[in-house]
Amino acid sequence: MNAALDQIRSYMSAHDFDAALRSIEELENESGDSPRLLVWKAGCLQLSDRGTPEEVERMLLRAVELDEEYVPALVELGWFRLNVQDDAAGAKQAFDRARELLKKQIGETYRGALACAQELRSSQSLSAFQPEFERDLLENLKYDVRRERPAG
Repeated sequence: MNAALDQIRSYMSAHDFDAALRSIEELENESGDSPRLLVWKAGCLQLSDRGTPEEVERMLLRAVELDEEYVPALVELGWFRLNVQDDAAGAKQAFDRARELLKKQIGETYRGALACAQELRSSQSLSAFQPEFERDLLENLKYDVRRERPAG
């Protein structure tokens, strides 16, 4: 399965969305729906102009239904609602849910890194991690004005 996912990523990176769609559909036939495949399929349909907005929305909603905590599905649903459906309120709901989940994950990651530093008795003081952590968060909030999306 990893090889198939790598192949799909390769097709998508090369902007060969038709080949990516074929591979996604083959994988779906073998293993069924997955949030990741549905998000990728929705993106490929949009970028290849093969899918309808209704079909894309249905896939994104199904991805969220399968895993309400799958952040990439919520983010893509947010962008779809904002840019395709012109539904800022609906987009905000999706982005807010994704942000809440990410805050939880980031907090766990930070606590884990601190616990590791304590366990390893790092010469670097634990308080030194805080500025690094805050810098990483701020880096992710910078916007690429040309694309109107977060940079990175």
